[in-house]
Amino acid sequence: MSGAQNPRLGTVGGQAVLDGVMMKADSRCAVSVRCPDGSIQTQIVLFRPLSKRYTVLGLPIIRGSVNFFQMLVLGQRVLSVSAKLTDPEQTSSPILERLLSVAAWVFSIALSVGLFLLLPASAVKLGVRWLPLKSVWLRNIAEGFVRIAVLLVYLLLTSLIPDMRRTFAYHGAEHQSVACYEAGDPLTPENAARYTRFHPRCGTSFLFMMIFVGILFYSLPIFSWNSVWERVLMKLLFFPAIAGVGYEIIRFSGKHPSHPLLIIPTAPGLWLQRITTREPSLEQLEVAISALRNSLEIDEGGPYGT
Repeated sequence: MSGAQNPRLGTVGGQAVLDGVMMKADSRCAVSVRCPDGSIQTQIVLFRPLSKRYTVLGLPIIRGSVNFFQMLVLGQRVLSVSAKLTDPEQTSSPILERLLSVAAWVFSIALSVGLFLLLPASAVKLGVRWLPLKSVWLRNIAEGFVRIAVLLVYLLLTSLIPDMRRTFAYHGAEHQSVACYEAGDPLTPENAARYTRFHPRCGTSFLFMMIFVGILFYSLPIFSWNSVWERVLMKLLFFPAIAGVGYEIIRFSGKHPSHPLLIIPTAPGLWLQRITTREPSLEQLEVAISALRNSLEIDEGGPYGT
């Protein structure tokens, strides 16, 4: 999920979906996909952030974790919408859809905990026998490097799947369209193609920032290495705080991309986007722009039109 703000039209963000892009502007989301017949189909999804309903959930740090979990829910929802748009003849009962959604959530959570929490902690616990990792600080750094290595391998293996390569291209189209909008240029595929596919507020950068913040946070003396399962449980318990801090840093870096204190910690997240994004075609940029226009309710002759 990237984000950008234009002083005339407000904040937008988005994500790649199946054969398309979702763009979100405040409470209005638009999902646009390229159908097998070559046409572009769009569906509007209304979304009201919890921070708009409860002021306390919009406070710094708190808003980061709230936004993270809301985006996970929204992401699952728009993926389902994109699947139906690309295959309108697909029919399934609401109960079956709900069960499949729950199964996907359970599998995703189990995979994430296993790969990014349990595996790194176990690897470092075993590594202490052969490596000089006596201090908590060194163990945290080692665990962070293992987690980064797992993330890299996971992304590289994912990028070998043809459908995911296409999705990564739509991810690039989303970033370039947002950059074109942010610059105030007319929203055309040709204009968007001139912008970079790397965005400082991308979800990929956010993932790396949480790893970086976690290394610092879990180096505090209150955290021990007595048990791998205890460590995993503590990481799950404090995950909202890590997500909140990471969100604030990414949010700040999006507004101040050249800030000297953020160039080094945000650079690896931008490097990772070389895997999670690909240069899109003009046809893919057309889909992203369609989603962006619909989320902002811009017509062809309106602001940022042709």
